[in-house]
Amino acid sequence: MDQEGFRAPELHVGLCGLAYRARVRNAPAKTRWLPLDKAAPSRAAHENDWSLSGRVIAFKPLKNPLSGSDLYWIHLDLERMNLEILVNQRSLRGDPLRPGVTLDAEIWLQGHVLDAQALSSRYEGVDGSCATADFWAKLQRGIDGRKAKWEIG
Repeated sequence: MDQEGFRAPELHVGLCGLAYRARVRNAPAKTRWLPLDKAAPSRAAHENDWSLSGRVIAFKPLKNPLSGSDLYWIHLDLERMNLEILVNQRSLRGDPLRPGVTLDAEIWLQGHVLDAQALSSRYEGVDGSCATADFWAKLQRGIDGRKAKWEIG
């Protein structure tokens, strides 16, 4: 991104956490999002180290193509935002991983600013978990005073 991009009224940022410690708890999530130097000062190494806790929305096992390590991609609900994190399966402790459980993790937060090209290439396709009929059921015809328009409600 060039300097002009930082003068825009809003920035689109992609974030991901790389977890070096993670524990699954089968308990209600009490969301937490703190700098690691406040949560566990003796373990904090960098200003982008964070301690967090949230509800697991989804997860998927992956294999690192370079190292061969088994990983989990975990989509985490932190109330005010969702965050994707990667956890080495050997570093994951506690109860079995499944949607709805609480995940406590210490992460190295990584991010990058998305430019227009990156934003336009982020289409991930139709959500296969939704039936096509669901899309049509939400389609409504509305009138804004001048012309008819179609809206997804």
